[in-house]
Amino acid sequence: MTSERKQKSEQKSVPADGSIARVGLNTESPIAQVPRKAIRGKHRNAKLSHVYDWDNMRVAYTEAAKGKSGHYGVRKFNRDWWRNMTELQESIANGTYHTGTPKFEERFCDKKVRTLAKLHFVDHVAHHAFKQEIMPTLNRSYYYESSASIPKRGIHYSVKHLQKFLYENRNKDLWHAQIDFVKFYHHINRQKIYEKFCQTFKDEGLRRMAKDIIWSLGNHNGLGESDGSEGMGIGFYPVQPLVNFYLNDLDREIAAIKGIKVYRYCDNILLVGTSAKVVWDAINLIKNYAANILNQEIHHNIGVQKLDEVHPINFIGYLFYKDHTLVRKDTKYKFKKKYKKYKDNPEKLKQVLSAYKGWLMHADGLHLWQTITVMNRFSDLNVNFVNSERNGERFFEVPTVNAQFLVGRTIIVKDFIENVKTKNGEGRMCVLVNENGSDKKFLTNNPRMKDILLQIKEMDKLPFEATLRSRQINGNKTDYYFE
Repeated sequence: MTSERKQKSEQKSVPADGSIARVGLNTESPIAQVPRKAIRGKHRNAKLSHVYDWDNMRVAYTEAAKGKSGHYGVRKFNRDWWRNMTELQESIANGTYHTGTPKFEERFCDKKVRTLAKLHFVDHVAHHAFKQEIMPTLNRSYYYESSASIPKRGIHYSVKHLQKFLYENRNKDLWHAQIDFVKFYHHINRQKIYEKFCQTFKDEGLRRMAKDIIWSLGNHNGLGESDGSEGMGIGFYPVQPLVNFYLNDLDREIAAIKGIKVYRYCDNILLVGTSAKVVWDAINLIKNYAANILNQEIHHNIGVQKLDEVHPINFIGYLFYKDHTLVRKDTKYKFKKKYKKYKDNPEKLKQVLSAYKGWLMHADGLHLWQTITVMNRFSDLNVNFVNSERNGERFFEVPTVNAQFLVGRTIIVKDFIENVKTKNGEGRMCVLVNENGSDKKFLTNNPRMKDILLQIKEMDKLPFEATLRSRQINGNKTDYYFE
């Protein structure tokens, strides 16, 4: 029965042009599965069966392939999408799945050389499926001010929270320091992070898969040969969420110190305190925790500075002051260089402007944007806007006032529009006036005023100065006239 179902699904999932991936996403798995129930509440029961659930696998494939449709690994996987997906699902279900042997590649980024571990696409799909199952539980445990690889907690999340804290304490003296680990990911103790994982996740299948991912580098720590007790692959999708989870206890111990505020982005830790003493207390705590608990080494060039105009906080690409935020100088120079390079290429220039606008809009970067893009200010253009058109008809783009508002005031009648249609009827006249240096308009259906304005226009006497008056006629009607 299973083979017949598989053959039937395969026939449906293979289109005429041979592209199988998109069609296969709508097929069903041949593995008989228990319907997945919605589990709510704080203590979510994460299980391996949810990892290889067919809906979860399809989402994992979509996430892993996003933006990579042209990559060789994705195209190779898609040639026999159904077989590859079902074999991966079966291997996760029966516990035979193992992360493939990674290839190491060195890339220069952020002024340093990083060693990345690269896997086959099938491993990316499996890791995404695993990550999607554990993330709801991990998200509830993260420290509030930790960010990076957490949904809705990127660079600008930290920027917003740090700016808010500095503004609220702008009248206080603040001290700050930053701490960075030495090759943190390459020296993570695998047993310790695995034990931390097991404290939260009780399912043996999830533990088995987590252990496979944590020890996937074998006797290599990402830098070279090792005894296999440390090192996790930079580039593996579940690694960063697990590392954030691993450092939760440290975040909370620092935050427990009175007068200190801690912000962490990956393994970069920023400390902001109300005195130099509390900042040094936090630094000593981190040193002891790194040496005795994490078995990690931190950079020794640690200094505590008072936050002022000379010593801003240089963190996650920005320079933070108490009352304003700037981008780093290297960001400014890169923006200027790329703008000059692509200013004759509109498509590429649009991409450059979009990227750097995202950086500058979270800082006080308007002046920098105007300087580099040679943007004119409106006040420099000397444009006097009087009227425009709507639906092919003239229109005064100025505030509308009631004629009663102008009674007894000296005004300059500048122009008018005939036969204006309003909600009160047609045939109205819209009169543009200037009162006390400000342009305004009012609507009238007064036959006397309309006739007078038409005569003045024929005499070519616009604009003219007058005082608007009013009087009562026929009991309750108001008549307006010029004097």
